[in-house]
Amino acid sequence: MALINTQIKPFAANAFKDGAFITVSADDIKDKW
Repeated sequence: MALINTQIKPFAANAFKDGAFITVSADDIKDKW
């Protein structure tokens, strides 16, 4: 299944970064992949 030129579904997830928990969402990775 090709996913080129498609958008991801909105999401939010917890992540551990630099000693703290942060929330990562679809907006955070938009235009970076």
